[in-house]
Amino acid sequence: MASFFQLCTLFSLPFDHQVSTMVFMKRTRLTIYEYTDFRRFIADRLTELHVERSQYSRRYICRKLGLASNNYLKLIIEGQRRLTDSLAPKLAEILGLSDRETEFFLDLVGYNQARTTTAKNKALNDLRLHRRFVQVHQLAIDAFDYFADPITVAMRELVALEDFQEDPDWISARLRQPATPRQIRAAITKLERLGLLARDPNGRLHAVDAHQDSGAQLGSAPLRTYHVNMLRLAGEAMELPPTTRYYQGLTVSIPGSAYERIVAQVQKAVEEVRSIVDEARPCEHVYHLELAFFPLTKRREGER
Repeated sequence: MASFFQLCTLFSLPFDHQVSTMVFMKRTRLTIYEYTDFRRFIADRLTELHVERSQYSRRYICRKLGLASNNYLKLIIEGQRRLTDSLAPKLAEILGLSDRETEFFLDLVGYNQARTTTAKNKALNDLRLHRRFVQVHQLAIDAFDYFADPITVAMRELVALEDFQEDPDWISARLRQPATPRQIRAAITKLERLGLLARDPNGRLHAVDAHQDSGAQLGSAPLRTYHVNMLRLAGEAMELPPTTRYYQGLTVSIPGSAYERIVAQVQKAVEEVRSIVDEARPCEHVYHLELAFFPLTKRREGER
């Protein structure tokens, strides 16, 4: 019978490659679809491998990947370096992922490392194609969709109107955003699932005074998308009669030390608006208040 070394020679493959491939083909017991951060999965998988064989260290994996730096994987896990498109499939193979798990792993890398809100949303759509991921993270995805969809945001407040009717035609007529009956029904179902809407004993919808989780498992993308959409709607609302909308802008130069003081003052003003809203009844309209305080200049090199 031919030895393992002879078989490697027969198939013209380097001995070391054959060893590394066979060693790492053992499947993980971790459920990768439960993760929303590929870095956390890599760390947990390496721990799992190290328990099986003590030689499976980060340094060892780096050598198998052909990396010059033994610290590269550590920097990736800590978010200080990006996992490149060329390196990600190789790492997935070494971690022992199946073809389907590898596809999900690559999509998760794309989501976590997306740098813009548009890229983040596109990457999340790729993740939605993985049925097991959606099953595990349905509420987090619902929370993302809540903040990303102006129709859903408006629906939560719309039920507080004195003349509210749970009729798609009535709701569509009141919303400024175009909405089909299907979209309206889906928004109501989603809000009930999130616990943001409930029904009284008579079956009438009402808003629940519950904490609105922005889907923290999916990072900051939900809130970023929320503000991008609301700022877009603010621009469109500029065409409304001046008596129904209000805009004010202020461009100033400030020292860095004034930033937090200004933000605190704005937050205080928002709380005062909230107290007015809590006392004002009955409700007739749904409004949105969007405040933005952002730099028009770049930071100097080395400035914190």
